[in-house]
Amino acid sequence: STPYDEKYFGAMRWDYLEARTSGHNCVMVNGEEQAEAKLKDQPWRDGIGGHITSYVSEPAWAAIAMDPTRAYPGKELKAWNRWIVLDKETNIVVVLDKVSCAVGAEIEVRFHPGVEADVSKDHVLLRAAAMAESPRAGRQANAAASRPTPAPAAGEHRYATGDAPVARLRRTDLKMMPVFNGEFALVHGRQPDLPVMQEAQLTWAPYFRTVVKAPATENVIASVFCPADLKDGDGADVKFKLGGDEKNPTV
Repeated sequence: STPYDEKYFGAMRWDYLEARTSGHNCVMVNGEEQAEAKLKDQPWRDGIGGHITSYVSEPAWAAIAMDPTRAYPGKELKAWNRWIVLDKETNIVVVLDKVSCAVGAEIEVRFHPGVEADVSKDHVLLRAAAMAESPRAGRQANAAASRPTPAPAAGEHRYATGDAPVARLRRTDLKMMPVFNGEFALVHGRQPDLPVMQEAQLTWAPYFRTVVKAPATENVIASVFCPADLKDGDGADVKFKLGGDEKNPTV
């Protein structure tokens, strides 16, 4: 991983990718990043930050809700609520974002996958990292573990596939599908990361983002993560759509 350097805990802290909003799985409106609650040698600024509004974990599913609105300056992003729901039986995760902003503003939902990602027009394919061999993992995991992990290329970021955290075995690949009642664009990008050190190496942090032009002052965008081979009852690729209303959106 990228080491901390002497500048990270000083006045330049919020210029670092590891501390900035753009380096995290967050929402931004017109590029507005979160506000700094604490700057070096200055007092804390009260009232800045988000909070968890609910959390539930059951045998078959889990869900968390949060309101990060006050983590932002409030000039572009007026309100943001996020719900994350995990269906433990199907390994489907729904990330539901409700964003308030001016009509026509650019809303961006950004994710740093931590694995190789192939971005298409309407979905992102997330390729599984190699898993360590385990006597309980089964043939699928052990076959994956037997394949050599590619050596990191020059300048490849710490989020490279070979360094990604090992997850529970489910299926090999995941698919992320944006769900929005309007036009959207999927964009693949990367950000530079260079610590202030004598022998520092420039690395890159890959990410993908769903971008929409806000058609209303309140906008709902869902990001559905599911096994890439998931099929519906007719054997076709599963599809998702938004339902409900602005107060109670459903997928």
